[in-house]
Amino acid sequence: MKKIILLLIILVSGVSNAQYPVWVNSFDSAADLEGWTFHDLNNNGNNWVQGANWRNGEAGTEQVLRYTTFPLSGDYYPNADTENDWIISPAINLSSASGTIQLAIYWNKVYSNQNNASGRLVFISTSPDLAGFQQLQTQGNQGYYFVTDDVVFPANPNEFAESILDVSTFAGSTIYIGLLSTNDTDYTFQIAPINIDRMGIFASTLGVEDLNAPKTHTKIVQNPVASTLQLQLNPALEPTTTAVKVYNIMGQEVFTAPYSNQIEVSALAAGAYIMHVTNGAVVEKLKFIKM
Repeated sequence: MKKIILLLIILVSGVSNAQYPVWVNSFDSAADLEGWTFHDLNNNGNNWVQGANWRNGEAGTEQVLRYTTFPLSGDYYPNADTENDWIISPAINLSSASGTIQLAIYWNKVYSNQNNASGRLVFISTSPDLAGFQQLQTQGNQGYYFVTDDVVFPANPNEFAESILDVSTFAGSTIYIGLLSTNDTDYTFQIAPINIDRMGIFASTLGVEDLNAPKTHTKIVQNPVASTLQLQLNPALEPTTTAVKVYNIMGQEVFTAPYSNQIEVSALAAGAYIMHVTNGAVVEKLKFIKM
């Protein structure tokens, strides 16, 4: 429940209430790393892991993605001069995303007493191949980054700060996110250990094609919804060739069905949902609340 509430906060504050989740990972359990690819290129067993957040050598109460499997002690990153380890996400489909697309990262530092910058480079590729990510690294560090200069961390070590990266250039693509741990001479903050509490990609519901589209759209007759989702279809759409897809707040498709002006949703858990109404060429996105 905590993660859902926090993601709802993202929707209405840190990102925008005009955005919806495309992909979210809360790193709450080891299962959240299924589909991620690990590359321990120096073969020392040190790598990215899911587990409790660390602060000054002690385990916290939150589950996160962090580096490393070795004990973290002292003021320096263990084996910083020789580490060379990648973690690459599963495919993230942005084919229906448009407008402003943002990658939100909630994180904090492992060492609260570090005076130097902390953070991480974020590499994004349209291929999961490691060689492509390595090429991005060697081409003048062609990546996005988030650093302590841009955030203020809460005093509580089990709370996290938000960094936002604009990844709109990847609209319409399938992407993969790569995180690297190595001693980076150009970005010294790269060597600082961090905890990532969750990551998510959010896209606006209003893209260029929406601005140019007719002002008549599909409407939800009553919102919030108790059991039946009642729709008034855009006259420009043909009912027999239109489908309805519903996504939960985590960006997961919960069901799809041919269009009907009354859709039974009583089986859905209470919460916020995004509905796509599409004929294959046009996609309309509507939010509704299931009571």
